[in-house]
Amino acid sequence: MNNPRKTSMAQSLAAALAWWEEAGVDMDFADEPTQWLAESDTSDAAQGADGPHSAANHNKPPTGQNNASPHKAPPAPANIKPIGKDENAPPDDIAAFQSWWKENSTLDIGGTGQRIAPRGNPGADLMVLVAEPEREDRDALLSGPQGKLLDAILRAMAIPTDGVYVAAALPRHTPHPDWEELASAGLRDVTLQHVRLAAPRRLLVFGRNILPLLSNDPAKISTSYHEINHDSARVLVFTSWDLGTLLLRAKARSSFWRNWLDWTEGKA
Repeated sequence: MNNPRKTSMAQSLAAALAWWEEAGVDMDFADEPTQWLAESDTSDAAQGADGPHSAANHNKPPTGQNNASPHKAPPAPANIKPIGKDENAPPDDIAAFQSWWKENSTLDIGGTGQRIAPRGNPGADLMVLVAEPEREDRDALLSGPQGKLLDAILRAMAIPTDGVYVAAALPRHTPHPDWEELASAGLRDVTLQHVRLAAPRRLLVFGRNILPLLSNDPAKISTSYHEINHDSARVLVFTSWDLGTLLLRAKARSSFWRNWLDWTEGKA
């Protein structure tokens, strides 16, 4: 009898990765960030007096305790200057807000390129919110590949150009922003003010990473379908993957379209 063929560790790993990729799974998502490259330290000094499960080591309260209410915004981080506060608060008029968006210094948080203003008509039925302008943007928001995909999506939805208002959460292309810190520093209030002034009936959010900008309560933004209430108005919200992911993943586009139809046809 012949001996079974032996495979190397590298071959086994490559086969496993190929299987998951074929199944459409190429990302790992978790609610809490993980420091994958951190060196393990199991010494008593590193674990602290309470051992490896102490609150100090995990940087969170012990089980059953929560010192920060999810309904109350945490204080602004010390390493990010307050955004849109006091004399820098955004104006209460959409035209003035758009001018403020291109000029106010508190919105400069290290992005590259020039600031890009929102486009479209306030009061449109649909507002589209993305994280940031594309790297290629110069004069208009989403003028690169992601913008072309958005145009195709809107055509498939039978939404005319004058029926959508397109905005970004940041005025410049900004690699790897910390959305939680930016939200606490004031960008959440700025974003909600923008939505209120744009006054859409529906809000389509591309990028679940920017959901901290839309609510203080994580429970209200954990699903694809929710709403924003301000004054006496209600804005229905649909969230999906960012446009960059949709460009790369056919299965993500298919899932997005199926969920959109469920939402708009009242099945969700």
